[in-house]
Amino acid sequence: MLPLFRAIRAGLALILGPSAQRLSLLHVEDLGRAVLACIDHQSVCSGLIFELDDGQERGYSWRDIISAARGVMPVCELHVPRSLLLALARLNLRLCALFGRAPMLTPGKVRELSEPSWLCDNSDLHAATGWVPQIPLRAGLRRMFGEPLIL
Repeated sequence: MLPLFRAIRAGLALILGPSAQRLSLLHVEDLGRAVLACIDHQSVCSGLIFELDDGQERGYSWRDIISAARGVMPVCELHVPRSLLLALARLNLRLCALFGRAPMLTPGKVRELSEPSWLCDNSDLHAATGWVPQIPLRAGLRRMFGEPLIL
């Protein structure tokens, strides 16, 4: 997401999924705290899989993400068609194979990006460990871009 956030800050919002897509997000510091909570409660958490998000009910729309990430500049929204993403993914695979690099964009990633929703629910991890996320999207972006937190 970091390249997308940076592009939005620079004035270009590349929308890679469906316009009505809903996404759960999680700040890396909250992820770290969740991992520590699982380690601290290993007897309860061992072998389980937890969904994590920042607690935003129903996740975020692209409009929410753009609004939170934009700087002072106006933002141009560009919806990238799935067919273009697939073509770029196939080209990326070939180029990465040629240069011995790990591909970032693959046809599998395009399938993921095309899903109408990626929503998570923290309730299982909270019940097992008491963990709750502490950093909502806007606060996390302000930290990332070095801006003071204005509530």
